[in-house]
Parts: sequence; structure tokens; C-alpha cells
Amino acid sequence: VFWCRTAALEKITAYNWQVEDFPEEPMPDDGTVSHALERIFPFAAQAKGFYTGWLMTSNFVKDTLENYTHFYFENRMLPAPVTPVNLKYFIKATVPQKYWFLFYPFKRLLQKLGFNV
Repeated sequence: VFWCRTAALEKITAYNWQVEDFPEEPMPDDGTVSHALERIFPFAAQAKGFYTGWLMTSNFVKDTLENYTHFYFENRMLPAPVTPVNLKYFIKATVPQKYWFLFYPFKRLLQKLGFNV
């Protein structure tokens, strides 16, 4: 569940989406424009000058911080914050190379909507 200001998603909602932009059912597990669209909301909001954040319970915060701490000690680094500017760095730093192809639709969608990536 999420909420946002209408203006934050203007680049997404202003685009003239067509049925043909989306794959037919059953969709692949990943790597489609639909999956990219699910993940693009924070980028669209930040591009319009809005902040994004998470609201979570104290138990979820504890679990999340433990996961990040584990990631830090396992890999000796934390991933960079994901913004359109450093998307390429984030992918290269946190995603095994054999999975980079999954981000191609996401990058194309960002470019299609006018983001500079």
C-alpha cells in the first residue's frame, strides 16, 4: 500500500498508455514494462522534487535494519540510495551481472517517461 501526491506521479499518469504497451497474460515472472512500472513510483516522485519514504512498524524497522546490517557485514558495503542518477551504479553494485537484463525494461521505461538515465 502506498499513497502520494497526484503531482508526484504526473510523468507516469500523463503518458498515453495503450493496452499494447503491456504483455498479454500470462505475463513472464519479471522483465516486463509492467514490472518496471511497479517499481518506478519513487523515481517519478523524486524527479518532481518530492521526498519518498517508508512508514513501518517498529518490528519491521528492526527486521529491516538487521537485514541491512547483515548485508553490510557480508558484502562490506551498503547499496547506494536508488535514484535515476545512480541507477546504473546501484544495478552494478548490488545485482549479479547475470540478472542485469531484468533492468533493461525498467531503464527503457524511465527513458520513455522522460527521465535522464
